[in-house]
Amino acid sequence: MVSHHVPRWFADRRYHKSPRRSTIDRRMSGAWEVGSLEVIRRIALLILVCLAVLYTGDYAWVRLRGSNAFGTVLVKPYYAVRQKNGKPDYYFLDPQTQACVHALFPHLGDPPCWYLSGHARRRIEM
Repeated sequence: MVSHHVPRWFADRRYHKSPRRSTIDRRMSGAWEVGSLEVIRRIALLILVCLAVLYTGDYAWVRLRGSNAFGTVLVKPYYAVRQKNGKPDYYFLDPQTQACVHALFPHLGDPPCWYLSGHARRRIEM
């Protein structure tokens, strides 16, 4: 058997040709290729912009509604006092009404009513 010496660069080129791309594909490939870090940055920026728009719209809605945007929720506070043996002792206070705002986010110093109604018991550590 006679072996012919074929240069490696020639053999690789002959048998492993890459498919030809058109001129448009070569020009556009760099424009659309972005790294994973860039994708994460773009998604984070998009989320921040959406949250800012949502908060601004929520605030505008509260201001447009005026006094109808506010409500009250009955909150039941209690003290949790630690005894010397480490066990807590509870002292319940009279229920109090707390002002809240009918919105998704807290505005003008008041918490949203949906959150306050779900957390109607307020624990005060002593």
